[in-house]
Amino acid sequence: AALQACAESASGAKSNAKGGVHLSTAFDILEKMENNEGKDNEGAGVNMSPDTVSYNTILSLLNDHSFNAVKEAQLEKKEQEENSTTRQLDKHDQVVDVVMDILDSMKERGVPRDAITYYNAIL
Repeated sequence: AALQACAESASGAKSNAKGGVHLSTAFDILEKMENNEGKDNEGAGVNMSPDTVSYNTILSLLNDHSFNAVKEAQLEKKEQEENSTTRQLDKHDQVVDVVMDILDSMKERGVPRDAITYYNAIL
């Protein structure tokens, strides 16, 4: 639900900076989900592992504009203070590399990829 809220907010974002914020927030959520994989949420019996929809949502947010906005914000923050953004966005300089990293993560975790995954990946 949180990832979907990021996607819905980003679709209404009027500036690249806002789209970048939504992308960064979505990646933060995804990273938390990946780190909690296989654990239930404080005994509540809720599986926090990302699924196909989680990754598809991230891919739908990821484009050149939002990626560049995140990179610009990272540069500004590095000038001001140490930055604590997500590792998947930090370690790549091109959006295509992030997309490939997401597809690889899905494969490694056994998360099925569907037509929507590939549609979002090539856009």
